[in-house]
Amino acid sequence: MNQSIYPIGGSERELPVYVYGIGFNDWQFDIVRKEGYPHHQIIYCTRGEGRLVFDGKEYVISPNMCFLLPANYPHEYYTIGDLWETHWIAFNGTSADAILEKWNAEGLKSADEVADFEKKKKQGSVDESKSYDLDDFYEAALERSFKDLK
Repeated sequence: MNQSIYPIGGSERELPVYVYGIGFNDWQFDIVRKEGYPHHQIIYCTRGEGRLVFDGKEYVISPNMCFLLPANYPHEYYTIGDLWETHWIAFNGTSADAILEKWNAEGLKSADEVADFEKKKKQGSVDESKSYDLDDFYEAALERSFKDLK
């Protein structure tokens, strides 16, 4: 496991968005957070599989999938099998909630939609000729979010 946690003093908490920690787990250990975690998290799977329990539902997280865990929201995740490698970032800030709400309003995919897409992809019913570039989507969403916060 390799991670970095940054000590946050008083002044950083006033920033619109700040990174609390970033890292990767080459063997993701099981997590149960009944009270959630005090910062928002994005967790990306690179190898293996894991099981996410969130909002009363269970999801299988496979390579190239990621999930967003809102701050202070109960969740659990577990390794399936022998290996689950994840990369993660934890963040917060005075505008973090507003940015996440804006992303959701702009069509950020829910865990159900992502699971449905992955299921269709495995069944071969996804048009591979179409572009599903999430980088463009997130870049555009960030630009709109910061523009609206000015």
